[in-house]
Amino acid sequence: MEKVRILIVEDEAIIAMELESQLQSLGYEVTSIVDTGEKAIEKAEADKPDLILMDIRIKGEMDGIDTAEVIRNKFNIPVIFSTAYLDQKRIERAKITMPFGYVLKPIQERDLKVTLEMALYVTKVDTERKRVEARLKESERSKSTLISNLQGMAYRCENAKNWPFLFVSEGAKNLTGYSKDEFTKQKVFLNDLIVKEDREHVWETVQNAIVKDLPFVIEYRICTAEGKLKWVWEKGRKISSGDNQLIFLEGFISDITDFKEAEITLKLQSKLIDSIDQGIIATDLRGQVLFFNKFAEKLYQWNSAEVLKMNIMDVTVPQVNEQQGKEIMVDLAKGESWSGEFMVQRKDGTAFMAQISNFPIHDDDGKLIGIVGTSRKADK
Repeated sequence: MEKVRILIVEDEAIIAMELESQLQSLGYEVTSIVDTGEKAIEKAEADKPDLILMDIRIKGEMDGIDTAEVIRNKFNIPVIFSTAYLDQKRIERAKITMPFGYVLKPIQERDLKVTLEMALYVTKVDTERKRVEARLKESERSKSTLISNLQGMAYRCENAKNWPFLFVSEGAKNLTGYSKDEFTKQKVFLNDLIVKEDREHVWETVQNAIVKDLPFVIEYRICTAEGKLKWVWEKGRKISSGDNQLIFLEGFISDITDFKEAEITLKLQSKLIDSIDQGIIATDLRGQVLFFNKFAEKLYQWNSAEVLKMNIMDVTVPQVNEQQGKEIMVDLAKGESWSGEFMVQRKDGTAFMAQISNFPIHDDDGKLIGIVGTSRKADK
């Protein structure tokens, strides 16, 4: 199976290298690393990557948002934005480019993994929908055969608040619990399924896209015939007559409940780790800090934003204990564990004795990828 190919657009060399390492450890191929919008456009055309990981603030006359807009229009390559700044003005600009996700710096590998998987899934569904639309022109028979096999439902509907369907694929039954006949004979309407709190958001999103003559992409919740709550992803656009009058809407709706639940689980796990009364620190094999929980901040008096990408030796190990610290790191890099009391230091340089336990981190294939350690102040 071919690896997914990703282009990195990042103007900070250290961050770019770390991203490359993370992507490779996740099984992706990095096609190129560039630091300007102009170079990104050139590489997008030359390398034809499957996906682009783009920093919003980059060198050159074009920022990441401008660059993503050009790439979307010319090559239709999905873009995920990375940024340390998420002000409302920049978010509104970024929305126009229809990004497939955002990751906040400093980028955590677990967040990157989920965002990439969701973006690639959405891309796959979107590509499938376009393929279906092409087949629709060939014949009604091939249309019915192909659409019925999709994991989701294709539709054609009127632009009315209850979303009356003119056509819906067989996938409607699996997704919603209602048959296509129940929809097309208007015994049930999509708006009946949409959770009440989400209905106005869905309506406004679609109407804004129609006015701007753009496709719309939206996530919302539905309640199925069985009473089950599902998250769905929908992409569609208006179909117009020759004089640009709206005839109907066409699109595709798919189930993203598993991805939403995974996202929630990751957030809960992060909060759980932060609630533990021990410092938890994860590093790569070079000792660069990748994770620093709330208790570690309190214990060592460092803010996690300050220490991420710093070497653990510079953060917690006093000079008097440097040699022993290096020896322990060498053993840990070989996949060994270490536990015991160890003299550490706070940000202000004051030292204290801590109870430390360090363990290797392996990926699904058993490859050593990092180190995680717990620490607390030693009992007197």
